[in-house]
Amino acid sequence: MLCNKCGNNNPEDSSFCIKCGTSIGTTENQETRDEKQVSGNTPKWAQERLKQILKPNETVMLEVKGRVEVTIPNGLGALIWWISYIMINLLGIIYGLIVRKTAWMVLTNDRLIILTEEGVNFPFWVIKFSRKTRDYIIYKEKLASINAIKDKNLWFITSKGFFIESIGSLGIIFNGMKETEFQKAKQYLFEIKE
Repeated sequence: MLCNKCGNNNPEDSSFCIKCGTSIGTTENQETRDEKQVSGNTPKWAQERLKQILKPNETVMLEVKGRVEVTIPNGLGALIWWISYIMINLLGIIYGLIVRKTAWMVLTNDRLIILTEEGVNFPFWVIKFSRKTRDYIIYKEKLASINAIKDKNLWFITSKGFFIESIGSLGIIFNGMKETEFQKAKQYLFEIKE
């Protein structure tokens, strides 16, 4: 059995690593732990993406269903944005604004993760906007922090939900949560900020 810490190959019946002394669980227990991390009401598409994102020691605190809304940018960002999405892509933008994508917000002991569901897959190469999936991941030390400006992302909590503004680009709002879930998420975010 391989040690997760040092990579040493230990006998199958070992409880601890011979080389470094780290406790070794069975493979079955590790798989069960991984399943528990992303279980619950989270849909299969989000579970699969979460398994790739979550770290081994990361604990899921809250999983919330919501929507992602796209807001059109202002200023120079709007000019660049509109030029790149003129005409054909405009249909995809309108679709994205009206329909809104289902999304899942996952709060862990270390990060806030927002997964968006893939949009309508149009039969042509056009309307690339509507095909994109985005996973927004922000570490707890950068939540509502001035340090986030370095990453060109500003996160803050509004009455509508959680808002990310990418400087010179689109704004994304995660909302559509139940009031109790929103309050839990707010409480958790303020706790981990300290």
